[in-house]
Amino acid sequence: MKNYTLLRFSFYIGLTSILVGAMLKLSHIQHAKPFLVIGILLSIVYLTMSLREIWTSIRVNKEEKIIWTIAFILMNILTGLIYFMFGSKRVVAGEVYYD
Repeated sequence: MKNYTLLRFSFYIGLTSILVGAMLKLSHIQHAKPFLVIGILLSIVYLTMSLREIWTSIRVNKEEKIIWTIAFILMNILTGLIYFMFGSKRVVAGEVYYD
């Protein structure tokens, strides 16, 4: 599986799982915990892969790498969405990753 495909998969499924788990938890329906656990684990996978992508990029300066890192730690889901929609294309533009 290519890195970008795994990054997209972990973002989409993780976000969906967290939202479903939160809705089930707020509705006091049983079995919300597995959705939340899966969502959190996939968010951690997305976080580590995104930060690795940012810190290995040659197109981003050190200050911007630090800002992305702090934002990912403090606001994981919002920053993940912004990075996925806008930042990823600029960070890895023209770079080739091999598995």
